Amino acid sequence: MELKQPDVTKVRDLIENYDNEIYRYALMYQFLVGAEPAELSGKYAPKKSNIYEVTINIRGEKYPAILFILKNIKPKDRGILRGCVIPLDPEFEPWARKLLKFFRSHGEEYPFKFHKRTINYHVADIFKNYIWPKEIYGDVGIGEKPFRIEEIRKLRIKNLKEFYFFDEIDLAIFGAWNERPKDPQKILEIENIFSLVIEENDIKTFIKLSEKYFEKLLRPISLLGKDIPPPYLIKNVADSTQRFAKAREIVKKVKDINFLCRYKIDKECEFFKENMWLPIEMFTPCERNSDEQFTHKIATLATLFEVSEKPLLNLLNEDIEGKSIIVLKKILDKKGIKYNQDMFDVWINIRNLRSKWFPIHSETELIIVDILQYFGEPPNWPPNYHSSWDNILEKFRISLIQFHDILNTYEFT
Repeated sequence: MELKQPDVTKVRDLIENYDNEIYRYALMYQFLVGAEPAELSGKYAPKKSNIYEVTINIRGEKYPAILFILKNIKPKDRGILRGCVIPLDPEFEPWARKLLKFFRSHGEEYPFKFHKRTINYHVADIFKNYIWPKEIYGDVGIGEKPFRIEEIRKLRIKNLKEFYFFDEIDLAIFGAWNERPKDPQKILEIENIFSLVIEENDIKTFIKLSEKYFEKLLRPISLLGKDIPPPYLIKNVADSTQRFAKAREIVKKVKDINFLCRYKIDKECEFFKENMWLPIEMFTPCERNSDEQFTHKIATLATLFEVSEKPLLNLLNEDIEGKSIIVLKKILDKKGIKYNQDMFDVWINIRNLRSKWFPIHSETELIIVDILQYFGEPPNWPPNYHSSWDNILEKFRISLIQFHDILNTYEFT
């Protein structure tokens, strides 16, 4: 059989399906906290009394979590405590609640009572068909070696860096891992982390430290192995660049449309009320669970339509009631100008979403869900505000392109 290097999905699958309960949970624990092999047994083994259910507050949103307190085995940090906080929601980490239940139901203070040699035997059995690249020191170590218990920690660190976007400080707090950064300030900060002396019962300090990285762990486990940018924080350059380009295009199109309205319709005519906060709202993502942030973003977008319809009414030469969106539609119909109805539907739904959203108006969730479905969001409640905001922005961007083309193509006077 060909030997392969396992990815995180494969390692998790092999561990979860191992038939020996004690070693299965020991390896689940090792992977989640990035433990050294010697931190699983002996005097550095995890104690039942050092597992806590906690709540982490992120921007007003409360998340249940599990706190593991470990003693570091590394020579430089021997005996220094560190706390690893993991989300309890199975959407983010399905092993956390299983481990909590295992530790709580176990009768012994030390659930993992085995010798290092014994667990090495089991790991060799689980990963017998897998390899890991050797660490390179000069020209020494080039090649591969069997995947063993030491590699579980290394794979977890790799997972934290590449999937959860942990930086050097996050890794030092969470895993007592020293990336040896070049930045002198970061070197000093890591040294301070490693020199912290924390009492085992000082839960508040462990929670405070975890706030540096916890939000990054709120990525659905279902995204593992998929090339998807982080939904909660912009951490990679490509995603930042793409967002900035889209934000800049929207802001520029708004300005260009207003220029064409003044030039082609009336010198006092502006279809959009330019908002100084618009670029910021366009660029920054919306948190998945933040209805307050979503409400603010929608309100900012909707204020673009709070302009006087008088110049458009003068062009129409009719006395009708309606906002600028309705008046513009009447003008295009009267002049026989072709347009995509979606352009108006996007604008009307943005205004309706703002006006029907609490606290401006308290409507039923069904009305809100219907509007969000138009923008491509599944009929869930509460909705995923992050994807809803991105969907709305994309449709709004397309509507601006359509209207800009109309203004460039047709005469209005």
